[in-house]
Amino acid sequence: MENVNFWIQSLISLLSGLLVLIPLVVKLIQYVRLAVKERNWPNMLSLVMSLMAEAETEFETGAERKDFVLNEIEAMAGALNYDIDLDVVSEMIDAICKASRKINI
Repeated sequence: MENVNFWIQSLISLLSGLLVLIPLVVKLIQYVRLAVKERNWPNMLSLVMSLMAEAETEFETGAERKDFVLNEIEAMAGALNYDIDLDVVSEMIDAICKASRKINI
């Protein structure tokens, strides 16, 4: 009987330990994914700027240029299975345009 109680208590301890560890592992995975995304932002900025330069020569209006860049980024992210927030990319494009206008004045 003592042996059975020992195994039951051991099993309960193991399960409660797992219940504590599972949320920690989930948070760690989320943190690692976020860190990978943030590390890729300089590369994303470089890609956006090169696409903007390409769009500058191919399209007349700013809206057409922006659509081109967003569509290219979306296509590349989809091909790489990379989750990207296009609203953030759109804001990045707007910020680059504002900065270039100030520099060119």
